Amino acid sequence: AEVYQRMRRCPQPIICLAHGPATGGGFAFLLASDVKIVTPDCKMNVAMVKIGLTGCDVGISYFLPRAVGPSVAAELMMTGRFLTAERAGRLGVVSAVVPWESLEATGRGFAED
Repeated sequence: AEVYQRMRRCPQPIICLAHGPATGGGFAFLLASDVKIVTPDCKMNVAMVKIGLTGCDVGISYFLPRAVGPSVAAELMMTGRFLTAERAGRLGVVSAVVPWESLEATGRGFAED
């Protein structure tokens, strides 16, 4: 879990580009990033709960409520349900949902800005 703390202490902004599933630790990496850009096929979940472990590992219990609020965070951490890219965009979890072909260019644009 120390890597996520180090990410938050990093003075440079961290831009996350994600497509496909981002589950468990991958979801924590996404949440710990400053700017999150995903493709429509990206889906995120607290995978650990699906095998009977707590959803409070690797920083998720810290980052998720701050990103989505306590009610949605509880839903996701207790059920392991997937958060779709569309819903993540509506909730403000991600900065942008872009087509796969535009993912890298969009990320570079944010970095240049």
